[in-house]
Amino acid sequence: MDRSDDYSDFIYSLCRIIGNGGVYLLNVAPRPDGTIPESQVNSINAIGDWLKVNGEAIYGADPSPLKFPPYAITSKPGKVYLHIQDLKDNQVELHGLLSKVEKAYVLADPSQNALKINQKDETISVTIPNKLKQARVTVVVLEIADEEAKVKDENIQQEADGSIALPVSKCEFSIRRISYDYDKQVTHRWGENVKQGLIWTVNVKEPGTFKIISEDSGNDGFTYTLSTSDDSVILNSKGEIGTLTKKEQEGHIKIEKAGVHKLTVYPKVPASKATKGSYEFKGLELIPIEK
Repeated sequence: MDRSDDYSDFIYSLCRIIGNGGVYLLNVAPRPDGTIPESQVNSINAIGDWLKVNGEAIYGADPSPLKFPPYAITSKPGKVYLHIQDLKDNQVELHGLLSKVEKAYVLADPSQNALKINQKDETISVTIPNKLKQARVTVVVLEIADEEAKVKDENIQQEADGSIALPVSKCEFSIRRISYDYDKQVTHRWGENVKQGLIWTVNVKEPGTFKIISEDSGNDGFTYTLSTSDDSVILNSKGEIGTLTKKEQEGHIKIEKAGVHKLTVYPKVPASKATKGSYEFKGLELIPIEK
């Protein structure tokens, strides 16, 4: 059955992977006689048709200038490409871009008609008329004043109450980001490789000792190590399996000096050996302990 929504997902996966600096593999499986199943042919044709119009945003494109983009973004010198799968209310917003946007247009529009732009500080809003919306993924081109896009500081900032939020959505993966669910903003299959660390860069203004709140889906035998430059502690994932749940860990963690710090977690035992089922990890929160 020809389902354009399925092809939309394939195309958007391509955009997301290129935007994160990856390579998209089609994984086509021919039959024993060498022919390719019709369903796979349809998928390839759908991607090919989309690339004929929007290939500029993919071929030779660099990753997103934002480390943690809200949706698929690619870039080239002087241009930023916004890949929008679900366009609501005719508006596309982007937070974090500091470069001045001189013009915006839909890549599929051969006339490159200028779109209405509202840019204030690090936030830009672009209005897209219904007639320029694309069936699967709409690419909006931002022509910027800088050759290389300037973006805001994406380091995590310590909150006014001293707490530090460490969501998976704001971490870097030491190996690859393939085990991240962009919609749910959780890991899936993270922990199966003990070398796959999660890394947060944090601007700490009020150092001290912190209690630790974790949020995950439960995995009775899985443990991992949270480390700062000053301290480390082993955390566990005991809890209700299959349901994202917050809990306070037994140990505490120290950060002794103000400044920019790298905080990491690494698995102690592969999650797949600890329990059955898919393990999801949402992140951590550090709460200062009163002196």
